[in-house]
Amino acid sequence: MTPEELGLRVLAGLTAGREKAIRRAQTRAGALAALVLDLAHADMLAGRPARGRAGRVRRKLSALGRTTSERHVKRILDGLSSVSDSTRSNSNIFPHEEAK
Repeated sequence: MTPEELGLRVLAGLTAGREKAIRRAQTRAGALAALVLDLAHADMLAGRPARGRAGRVRRKLSALGRTTSERHVKRILDGLSSVSDSTRSNSNIFPHEEAK
């Protein structure tokens, strides 16, 4: 086996491991985002204010054995609501688009 072939095999192995790690991280992140969304929705239905929701959700996650920071929960909640927020803000920027 030449050094070039060996190098290609090593790179292929590293690439496969990297792709596997990325898929695993995406799966875990999706599961956490779904759990955060469910807990935030339950918090909203309970009539609690939006202020402090990330902290309440983080405490519920800790009780379930999923430790994460309040800031991470806030980022997840902001990311989940960004689609509807961007749609609303675009309609304010381009009001003529709705008239068509």
